[in-house]
Amino acid sequence: MFVTIFLPLLNFLGLAFFGRFLGKIGVLYWTFLNTLLTILFNLCFFAVILKYNTCYYLNLGAWIDVNFLFISWDFVIDPLSGIMLSMVSVISALVHWYSIDYMKSDPHFIRFMSFLSLFTFFMFLLVTSGNFVQLFVGWEGVGICSYLIINFWTTRVQAGKAAIKAVLMNRLGDIALLIALSVLYDFFYALDFDTLAILSPWFATMSNTNIFQEYYWEDFICFFLLIGVVAKSAQVGLHTWLPAAMEGPTPVSALIHAATMVTAGIFIVIRTAFIFELSETVLGLAVCFGAITAFISALSACFLYDIKRIIAYSTCSQLGYMLFAAGLSQYGISLFHLVNHAFFKALLFLTAGAIIHSFSNEQDIRKLSFIYKRSPFLFTSLFIGNIAIMGLPFLAGFYSKDLILEAGALRLSQLFSEDVSSILLVLISLATCITAVYSCRIVYYTVFKQRQISFSTVSLSFFEQPVFIKIVLSILMVFSIFSGYFLSDFFSESNLHGLQVSLSVWTNSLFFELEFLNAFQKLIPICINIFIVGLFLLFLFLVRKIMFQYSFLLVSLPIGNFLNLRVGSLLEYLSIGFYFYYNTPFIQFFIKMCVNNFYYNEFYNFISSFVFYYGYTAVFLTFDKGVLEYIGPLGASSQYQKLSSIVIRWYKQPFRVHLFSLYLIIMVYFYLFEMFLIYLFLKKGE
Repeated sequence: MFVTIFLPLLNFLGLAFFGRFLGKIGVLYWTFLNTLLTILFNLCFFAVILKYNTCYYLNLGAWIDVNFLFISWDFVIDPLSGIMLSMVSVISALVHWYSIDYMKSDPHFIRFMSFLSLFTFFMFLLVTSGNFVQLFVGWEGVGICSYLIINFWTTRVQAGKAAIKAVLMNRLGDIALLIALSVLYDFFYALDFDTLAILSPWFATMSNTNIFQEYYWEDFICFFLLIGVVAKSAQVGLHTWLPAAMEGPTPVSALIHAATMVTAGIFIVIRTAFIFELSETVLGLAVCFGAITAFISALSACFLYDIKRIIAYSTCSQLGYMLFAAGLSQYGISLFHLVNHAFFKALLFLTAGAIIHSFSNEQDIRKLSFIYKRSPFLFTSLFIGNIAIMGLPFLAGFYSKDLILEAGALRLSQLFSEDVSSILLVLISLATCITAVYSCRIVYYTVFKQRQISFSTVSLSFFEQPVFIKIVLSILMVFSIFSGYFLSDFFSESNLHGLQVSLSVWTNSLFFELEFLNAFQKLIPICINIFIVGLFLLFLFLVRKIMFQYSFLLVSLPIGNFLNLRVGSLLEYLSIGFYFYYNTPFIQFFIKMCVNNFYYNEFYNFISSFVFYYGYTAVFLTFDKGVLEYIGPLGASSQYQKLSSIVIRWYKQPFRVHLFSLYLIIMVYFYLFEMFLIYLFLKKGE
């Protein structure tokens, strides 16, 4: 266990201190061997995943021992940690291997690889922690590494801004998490998960004599834990840092958005499920956050043209699904979707990076076309990634996303009223529909859209990717197709019951109830996706040809036989109706809202400018430079200087030295008399 967890740290230290001596070739062999050993050692813990009653524990000694607070370096590999450790190690190794070819021409290649290894180590530390403090170290570590890697190209101004934005957004979640940990310690005088899990049944009955005793403490703690999750996992309101993080290199995007940093928030919900189960209010709030995030992020992705930002908003939407399932107390289903999402989202990001690299760093999907002719392999990879995220039958997303929607159909009515549960179910179903829309849109623009003449130089600069990148994408394609099928046994009803026992959570499993769900509700997600794909293919191969064939009827007089007249008139009426519908003010405003991400950035800019302006005028100029300086040492010294200048001006006459001496003697005697009076007063009090 020790070797498995600390191998990435060894790789980081080796590259940081001896990378210059190894050279690029030595770094390649060192990194490849280290990541391969990490995967092989993690296979030793596969028995933990197969047998949910197995657990490995490692204690490296005491860390903090102050009064009642005792924190040690505890590493625990239970079923949850084993699944996360295996998934993170596989994705991290593939990203390392991908970066060997993708970043080999960068002059700071060794520094980049060392940052990736450090990122992986902190993620290992986070998922194997046995207490909250150690988990917080890994939580902060991935945040620091995200700043270093997003701002890897330090000469790019936008990369620096994006890194600062990611740090500031995550600071809010870190502060909320610290507040929750402080309150937990105030109650239990312990922060290790085992103690909290044992005492959690009595959590709701405990009280404390302080100013907050009238509130529900379980809601208070779970709320601040949820705020930390919202910031780290890019839920609605604090999600704008995630698309901005696309300024970093593409392997960074895959590592941050696929299996590591953003899933840390979902992991902490599952790890602390024994606390969240005490607060139905916060669970309901998590369901709302998840449904709204899935819907809004999917809408934003439909109107963008930057391929990396589209996939980033898609990540926000999928994280909304995971939080939605966790809010329904279906932590195993949420974890199942987390694992499946890691594979097909890594495939999408790395494929997008290969496409961008092949087209001379062009990211606009309107300028990328005919990939299936120039590189059938990249077209296949992009196509598989998009149909996997859509949840088409028998692919990775199908097995987990459908479970989430069916669980929502069963559990929402138990948490909310009928109207609210219907709205949330409609939102999560519409998010599924919109996912199919932007996935088909990416395929259409990057594959079938006609290339414009002005972009011919971009297309002519295309070059094929190296073999190493193709091997990594091939492995991810296999996982994206078969991971849901093979892992569905691990997340079956019996194993999920074992996972709930290992998490100290006892909730009713929905697998038995899902079998009796009516056919209409079970077929909704599949029918939606197949319907949208069918419309896409119909438009692609039939409607476009008909519109081209009868386009002259739209601009000229209706000439021809009766059939041609009817078809031409129908197309003309449809085109005119669509034109007026599209140009209505409401539709234009709605599209503008989606393109600008519902003006979250503008709202944050307004708040920050308001705070900065009034902070400068009211706090700095009026209070700091005014009140504090006037009554503080600076004001006292300036007043003393003014008084001294007045006295000197009055008595600045020759032969007046005896007056100064007299005044000095009087002041000394007055001071001594004052001290004598104080002494008498104190003695009388005794």
